[in-house]
Amino acid sequence: MNRMNIVAVVALAGAQGLASAQVRFDAIGGLGDAYSGSGANAVSADGRAVVGGTDVPGCRYCGGVPFVWTVEYGLLLLDESLYGGPATGLSTDHAFIVGTIGSIHDSLPPCDEAYIWSAGAIMRFGVYTDANGVSDDGSVIVGGNSVPERWTGATGWREMGPIDGAFVVGGGALGVTPDGGTVVGRAIWQREGEYHIDGFVWTGGSGMRALPKFSVDQIGAAYAVSRGGGAIVGTVGTFNAPRAVRWVGEQTVEYLGQLPNQPPSWARGVSDDGEVIVGMYGGYPQQRVFIWDRRRGIRDLQNELVDEYGLDLSGWTLQSAHGVSANGRVIVGTGRAPLNRVRAWRVDLGWDCAADTTHDGVVDSHDFYAYLSRFFAGHADFNTDGVTNSQDFFDFMTAFFAGC
Repeated sequence: MNRMNIVAVVALAGAQGLASAQVRFDAIGGLGDAYSGSGANAVSADGRAVVGGTDVPGCRYCGGVPFVWTVEYGLLLLDESLYGGPATGLSTDHAFIVGTIGSIHDSLPPCDEAYIWSAGAIMRFGVYTDANGVSDDGSVIVGGNSVPERWTGATGWREMGPIDGAFVVGGGALGVTPDGGTVVGRAIWQREGEYHIDGFVWTGGSGMRALPKFSVDQIGAAYAVSRGGGAIVGTVGTFNAPRAVRWVGEQTVEYLGQLPNQPPSWARGVSDDGEVIVGMYGGYPQQRVFIWDRRRGIRDLQNELVDEYGLDLSGWTLQSAHGVSANGRVIVGTGRAPLNRVRAWRVDLGWDCAADTTHDGVVDSHDFYAYLSRFFAGHADFNTDGVTNSQDFFDFMTAFFAGC
């Protein structure tokens, strides 16, 4: 199928359908007394599982016991003995969960220790390790106690530097693609006596590369990467005023936009197609959550939930977002609940329509052209069979004309 034939199809695309939007909001955790807290750190690709940390009876302000929460079963504590060890990442099917605990050993001062959970069993990696993300098969874990590191069963923990040929002296790996092949994070590196702090991307074939900034005196960090590695999100700016950005193709960096009380802002999660980004903006205690998409730009998430979706969030302030599902419709984070309690939260925006490419609740020509752009870029695996080909286009058109 050539470009002219595909573009001709748009002449038939006059019909417009409205996507259904049944919003669901869940408060998660906080199992101790009325003042106990919880926080959400990541969400599964299907949006049905959330991981983080929660206080439990007898453990208030202890740093949180790791949990997994699912739509089907609610809250499950991974191991109540893992005080100070909230879960930080999980695989697509949430079969593997990773995190970092503050360990105390007889002969050592308190220090970090990474762990991985699977099928009820926990493997701990020893002191001076951190885990922030895991591949779908559990074979790759990324983190780093003092510098960016990557773990595999064959190699153990290995430093990921150098970066562009320079020596890495600090930082950490913060995100990984489901196949474990692309890693992003923050690197502190030195060249000719000067120190730099940059977001980075690492692949097995090319090693670690610094992501671009707007000027050499800025600092950066990359927090998340889309499934195919084509979109990376994070911050670029100064220590006191970082600003949320997205990198496309590792070469182009762009600010996501401006909101009240901004900067600072941080982009912390990205959908599989790179079209939906979530994060937070504003200084504490006025910090709030934003959502961004290509068509509508950056908006305050709580305002949108109340004003456009009619959700009652009385007594709540959504303060941080740490992840978004593959389709961009489920967002998780932490906020202030009624009575000023710190609570993990999950919101499902209800965009349950495969052809709504732009995630704006409407199926129209904008969705067609957005999908077309991805198709020619080779990132349009609509039927999720692992490849982008003409069948994906035909499947998309079937969904497009069916509407929502």
